[in-house]
Amino acid sequence: MSKFTGAYITNTGKEMLFGSKNLTYTKVILYDQDLSQTAIDQVRALTSLDNPLLTTQIGLADTKSDQVIVEATFKNDRVNQDINFKSVGWYAKTDTRPESLIAVSVIDGVKTLGANSPDQVSTSSINLKLAMAIDDATTVTTQINPAGTITPAQLDSAVSNAKQELNASLKAQADKANSELTSANNELTKKLNKAIDDTNASLTTKADKVDVDQALSTKADKTEVNNQLNQKANASDVNRALDNKADKSNTYTKAQVDDRNNQLEQKLDAKISGKDTEDTITVVTGYDPATKSATKENRKSHDAWLVDQIALGKIADALNSIDGNRSINSAVDVNTVQDYGAYKLTNQGNTNTPPWLQDKRGQLYVFNYDGNAKTQIWIPVGSGAYEGNIGYRYWEGNNVPAWIKIANSSDITNAMNLAKQAQSTASTKANASDLSALQNSALQLINGNSGDDILSFRDEKIRRYSNVSNVKNLPSMANSSWFYVVTHTSQGWGNVTVISQDNCYWQNSLNGNAWTGWVKHTTSTDVTNLQNQINAKLNFVRQDAATAIVHDFPTNINDLDKLPEGRYNTRNLSPDAWNAIKNRPDIDKYGMIICYREEADGWQLAFSTNHPTTMYFRGAGGATYSPWQKLEQVDVSGLLAKITDAKNTATQASQKADNANNNANGRLPLSGGNMNLRSVINWNGGGINDRTGNLGGITWNGGTDNARIYGDQDGNDNLDLAFDLGDDGSNHFSFRKNGQEIAMIGLNGHFTGTVDWDHINGKPSFNNPELESKINNVQNIANSANSKVDTLNSAFAVHKYSNAVNLNDLWSTWGISYLLNSNNTNTPSFISDKRGTLFTFSFDGNGKWQLFAGCISGLAYRSYLSDGNTWHRLVDERDVTSLQNQINDLRNQINQLKSTIPQIRRFNNENDARNWEGNDPNKIAVVE
Repeated sequence: MSKFTGAYITNTGKEMLFGSKNLTYTKVILYDQDLSQTAIDQVRALTSLDNPLLTTQIGLADTKSDQVIVEATFKNDRVNQDINFKSVGWYAKTDTRPESLIAVSVIDGVKTLGANSPDQVSTSSINLKLAMAIDDATTVTTQINPAGTITPAQLDSAVSNAKQELNASLKAQADKANSELTSANNELTKKLNKAIDDTNASLTTKADKVDVDQALSTKADKTEVNNQLNQKANASDVNRALDNKADKSNTYTKAQVDDRNNQLEQKLDAKISGKDTEDTITVVTGYDPATKSATKENRKSHDAWLVDQIALGKIADALNSIDGNRSINSAVDVNTVQDYGAYKLTNQGNTNTPPWLQDKRGQLYVFNYDGNAKTQIWIPVGSGAYEGNIGYRYWEGNNVPAWIKIANSSDITNAMNLAKQAQSTASTKANASDLSALQNSALQLINGNSGDDILSFRDEKIRRYSNVSNVKNLPSMANSSWFYVVTHTSQGWGNVTVISQDNCYWQNSLNGNAWTGWVKHTTSTDVTNLQNQINAKLNFVRQDAATAIVHDFPTNINDLDKLPEGRYNTRNLSPDAWNAIKNRPDIDKYGMIICYREEADGWQLAFSTNHPTTMYFRGAGGATYSPWQKLEQVDVSGLLAKITDAKNTATQASQKADNANNNANGRLPLSGGNMNLRSVINWNGGGINDRTGNLGGITWNGGTDNARIYGDQDGNDNLDLAFDLGDDGSNHFSFRKNGQEIAMIGLNGHFTGTVDWDHINGKPSFNNPELESKINNVQNIANSANSKVDTLNSAFAVHKYSNAVNLNDLWSTWGISYLLNSNNTNTPSFISDKRGTLFTFSFDGNGKWQLFAGCISGLAYRSYLSDGNTWHRLVDERDVTSLQNQINDLRNQINQLKSTIPQIRRFNNENDARNWEGNDPNKIAVVE
């Protein structure tokens, strides 16, 4: 035979039972999954079961401080075929966790819930109960609160008991009726047989047929009697019929049922209409979610639904969280408001609001995705609201970030204006692409200074140099007073870019301590100039052959300033003719002159074949030539060697500079700075017998005074630490706290502080009669002063008691008494601490009052005339709060009772009644 082998709380259920303050049991499901061979640990680890068969709601059978018993009933009223189930799943939920599988009942084999009868009436049910341990502080509820009603299991049990009692009564009545009918039948048979016998006996004595017929006509015919008996019910039929009937003493007639229903209906109508003032039902016809209060209206209606105000309150909270009706009037830390909803924060003392808003009030919208990811949006009020200064922030976990200001139209307009202004300014400094790259960089823009060494910076910054001078390590550029420097050298490698005012770019790369040298980057202007030069060269090449071909020098030209464009051989001239030409270079006639002219500008190049290493050059601007310049042949290899030597020299100098910098970086600068942890400055003196004197130290000079600390090796194997103050004796050692002097030692050794004499070792004895006499005099003076103080205290009625006192003895001690002992007697019994302050008031020596203020808390008073020694407690805020809590508890209990008043409704159709009643235990449907 199948049986339940055990019920096991799942791991999830254990967390919910012992880790939640509110637990709601929701449902129970029958499953086809076989767990009989599954290990217990595996059963506890389950979060779901397979193949659900039938679901029902759950009820509370009993609750204790540490245990709850839940129950469920599975009926077969809607089961068309047998349900064979092998396991049962129990479900619940909490405020923070969704509906989960909390317990599993395991079956060894298969249990069956039989199908119902054709009339859809429940003929079988299975009742299940499960006891679970809970946390003492856990509040346990079910999906539908059964308080004040009966559960389906209880109803089935009651119905079953009633059926048993009714069947027993019907059987007893049927047995009684059957016995009586059997006796009557036996008696009737005896009478009939006797009548037949009497008739036969009479016939034997009678011969006249007519007489016999007349006699028989007055007797019962046996056949007719048998026919009559055949029309009567036999005992088995009567027993079967009686088994299906109720005994009259245990049933009601239709008139009695109608009368009872009318009485219940009239009583319920009286409660609803208000005629019955006891336990009036409140029907919610209006509800204010903001205040969570209902309007009360008595109206007569059988269809009115009674609403639990606790359930309605949760709906109101949800609506308020959406509508923003949730107000926080006290000061609050906005970082801690993390529950989903909209809040009105009305206090100026709120903290962690957006820092750019002076008004700390506002509307806060909180979106809590899953308890970890949270978003807050702050809508300001007051002056900040007109500018649209909305705040936003998002975070995960507990690291609340700073507020982010959402840009409004004014912010965007200002940003666009600044961008346009920067674009306009940049158009005069650099091309658009360079300025865009500069604007989009994340580097900090600072001002450079005259004398900067631009290759010494190790950072990521942009420096603007405006009208500066003597800036070191600049590339060769025309304007060295106005330019930008962009450094990317924070990691010890990178590059430095210089942007000149005439739109030229130079770059120098750093690798370790070595710089690659300045490289000028080509700009659009450079490309244009180069293209112009190429075009000029091409135009020169395209000149006509007359210009390109070498010609004899024209004999009609006597001044080279007037020589037209072309190439000319001067060998056709005589020496005298060549020497007569004006503005010629210092060469003989055995040479060539090349002339290039473009309108008023141009240039001339001349050389002699007798001097192939020497050439002369001059240019023309505005039709006027410059003087001839002699161009000597240059030893390029030697020049390159010199450049290489110069680079090597520069590299060596740079390495020496780097070594010097590294050496300097390991030293404390003259401007001061932080030293490494446990750094030590050492001064080493002479040998053990040397008297080196001052070994070095620290000196401070100010005016004519100075202060020095140094080591003084002034004797054999002796080293003193000297504190030397000079020069006029006005100095002293000052002991200060936060800059304020609290003690000092002068050069004469005097000390202005105090000495803990009890901890001075080797102090001399003070057994001096003269000194003791003086001390006694001082003590007498002090005693006299204390006596005067006591007199003053007595005059002002201030008393102090260190020993335990009986407060009944202080009725005549007028004034204030400080009671410092914890063993005082006749203090108020309801104040645990016996220390405190006693105020005694005397009107005329007879009418007296005492007021006791406890040392920690509590106030009490008593009157000498009316109360004697009886203390009365003065009510404080805690008493009011406790009383209010008790009142609130009573209100909650009343509301709970109201919520369980059943609804009764009459129906003519059983299906309509069943659909209306559903699974609500507070609904009772009556079918007429």
